[in-house]
Amino acid sequence: MGGGVLTVSSVDTIVLSDGISRRRLILEDMNQWNNDSITWIEGIGDIGLGPFYAHLFYWTDSWAQLLCTYQEETLIFQNPEADSCFATITTSIEELDSNSSIKVYPNPVNDLLTLDLSQINQSFTEINIFNALGELVYQNNKPTAITEINTRELQAGIYFLLLKDKSGMSYSQRIIKR
Repeated sequence: MGGGVLTVSSVDTIVLSDGISRRRLILEDMNQWNNDSITWIEGIGDIGLGPFYAHLFYWTDSWAQLLCTYQEETLIFQNPEADSCFATITTSIEELDSNSSIKVYPNPVNDLLTLDLSQINQSFTEINIFNALGELVYQNNKPTAITEINTRELQAGIYFLLLKDKSGMSYSQRIIKR
């Protein structure tokens, strides 16, 4: 936004993850040399840059984006342009082993993989499984203490389970599907 005049170009209603309806406004910058728009959600703010965005009068080579909004530790909004609520730079991935408190079984797996997080005092935010090509084949953004994953539709081969906690730490386990 170049600091021009903002005009509401459309208003509609969206339903957040918690079932609450909120108004969504599309604001257009009427500056003649700039045709940018802002998507503003009532009670959340600008989903392009988040609720604390102030229109600045300079350009940078970086861009921010509001990924998710939580209210009392409950996800109420996930930006439809975002794949995940977390944009983390992984600095280390801990490989799970047989001594780990995180249990993944059976491995090799046929139809049902069990992820047991009940013995740890950590809050996990995401379970992802990738195939050998790095393609995401399973995602769960609300893991429970015991999570069962249906693997019947997966082809035989090697997969990689990636488990993320709230701090951004990642844990991995190689999975073999029969």
